[in-house]
Amino acid sequence: MRIIMLMKLLKDIINFTSQKKYNFLLSFIFFHSIFVAFYMTADRTFESEMQIMSSDNSMSQLNLGSFSSFLPSGIQGQSKGVNTYSSIIKSKTFAQSIMMKEVNLNDNNFIIYDIIVDTYKLDNKNQDIELNNVYNFFKNELISVRHNKITNIATINAYTNNPFLSQALLEIVLEELKDRLKKYNIDGKASNRDFILSRISQLEDQLIEVEEKYVTFLQANSNLESPALLVTKKRIEREIGIKENLLKELLAELEISQIEAKRENQMVIDVIDSPRLNPSKVYPRFGLLLILSLGISIITPFIVQYKKIFLDS
Repeated sequence: MRIIMLMKLLKDIINFTSQKKYNFLLSFIFFHSIFVAFYMTADRTFESEMQIMSSDNSMSQLNLGSFSSFLPSGIQGQSKGVNTYSSIIKSKTFAQSIMMKEVNLNDNNFIIYDIIVDTYKLDNKNQDIELNNVYNFFKNELISVRHNKITNIATINAYTNNPFLSQALLEIVLEELKDRLKKYNIDGKASNRDFILSRISQLEDQLIEVEEKYVTFLQANSNLESPALLVTKKRIEREIGIKENLLKELLAELEISQIEAKRENQMVIDVIDSPRLNPSKVYPRFGLLLILSLGISIITPFIVQYKKIFLDS
């Protein structure tokens, strides 16, 4: 029974198609006219892409060796990994810094903020509203950041109406990100240095206290033949030895930390693919619009005659 109904429906569709060629032609012309008008008037969007990853090696980058276990959780792991790049790039302070940079287009220098306001009609009499509009447009429309958790690679894209502007914007984003990550890294290592200095001061005080305790013990017990006194002596000596060894290690780590805190030429990002120039637009896509227009122009006559074809069948 179902097969018979399907066969009848298919026959009705074929008959309708052959009888309503004019309707399909009108639908084709109508929707393709809309498609052509949209394609000709829509703003072109050009994309630039780069891929980067972090060059930091977790705790090893701090050069703290075995002492890292003594660091509090807030001090450990000062590096900003790839998973934080999106939050950094799309932060308001980052966007504002990017907006004030200059970009060279056709041998002329332009402020990125002015280009965005003029090109995308974001100007407003209220300066605060205008700044907020530009920031929202930057993070939602101009920049895209994707993090691949498997490869730990970040893919960053810029979308503007000019292929050279997209590439230049991405290059500025890359340099600003490098500068910020270096600052975060240096600030983190400065915190590590300050923490080590405080631990050294504490250890020195503790060592002096134990040494004074040892001197007092020896003065009070000139005869150390008693087993209990010998054990007490060894305990005090062991405590002094532990604190001396830890102090030596801390002093060595302090030297490394002081050097790292002043190091400006560190690598924080590995660039896998530099920002590339892509002269081919990514929007609007001619092929996608053509397929969509064809599909709609074919389906529309069936929708208009839905009752006649499907319900009557």
